[in-house]
Amino acid sequence: MSPNSDASSDRRAQILEAAARVFARQGFEGASMNDIIAEAGISKGGVYWYFKSKDEIIGSIVKDYFERDLDNARSLFDAPLPAPEKLLALIRFAVEDIESMMGMLPLAFEAYALAFHNPVVKQALEDYLDSYMAFLVPIFQRGIELGEFREVEASEAALAVAAIKPDLVSLKHHILSSIQLLLDGLKLEEI
Repeated sequence: MSPNSDASSDRRAQILEAAARVFARQGFEGASMNDIIAEAGISKGGVYWYFKSKDEIIGSIVKDYFERDLDNARSLFDAPLPAPEKLLALIRFAVEDIESMMGMLPLAFEAYALAFHNPVVKQALEDYLDSYMAFLVPIFQRGIELGEFREVEASEAALAVAAIKPDLVSLKHHILSSIQLLLDGLKLEEI
């Protein structure tokens, strides 16, 4: 990477960090590009060089967050661990991430709500969920093949862990399937 691309990457990160602080204080709707520019301490032209709109900044923050989360998941994919341990490690990553971002939690909820109206955020969320599912399903499938898990539909188990993906299942089906998996796991084994 050339020195200019390092500086460019640093400047982009500076803008996104400033925007995240502004959004955390004012929300997505309440914040303006001028607020972000003032917080970043960069000229208006400098900010617009990297981002053409507030929506583009929001989309970049969301995408960057999801990419960091997926990097954690990818680091576990090839780890020589049994499937149950991989899943627990993944959940630990998620919990640690949530704990570290408690001050930004309202912003995360706002981003999820924004996905219903903002095509950039919606696409970032869909890409993230697709990637997460593509990571989880093989872990469940491998665990089933190795006898670490009982025979279940790997995609159903992955949905129970990952999130609701409306394009994959209905809300009713997902909730019922997740509860059934939980109840089956809680049953006493017959002697």
